Order: sequence, then C-alpha cells, then structure tokens
Amino acid sequence: MVAYTGRFRASIQLMADDKFQIHEIMETGTTPIYEFPVPNEATGDGRLKLTWTCEEGQRGSQVAELWLIASPY
Repeated sequence: MVAYTGRFRASIQLMADDKFQIHEIMETGTTPIYEFPVPNEATGDGRLKLTWTCEEGQRGSQVAELWLIASPY
C-alpha cells in the first residue's frame, strides 16, 4: 500500500526495478491510500527499487507511507 499526500494533486507513475509498472500515470489526491500488487519477480532477490515519475512540468507527489505486505499466495 502507498499513501500519497501533497496539495498539488500530481499525476505520477510507479515502477518497480525499472521494468515492472505498478501503476500507470494517475492523478493523486482523490483518496490518500492506494493498494497495488507488486510482482513476485520484483522482490524475489530480496531487493526492491521503486521509482516514481511525474508528468512533465509537475512537482510530483509526496509519499507519506509505503507498506510492502507479503501475500499468502
């Protein structure tokens, strides 16, 4: 789960390990908490690199919290 905050309602995209799209470009600010699946391939080596990209000309968003919850499956 990720909690986005900030007053600018930025449009951002989240990628894992530079090759797995966690979510496409979306406008933040409609709800504070979002939940997205992370592919097992992104965490299989015990490391996870997350990259947020905002649309050109935007300031981006603030990540207030980030939770990585293991799936029982």
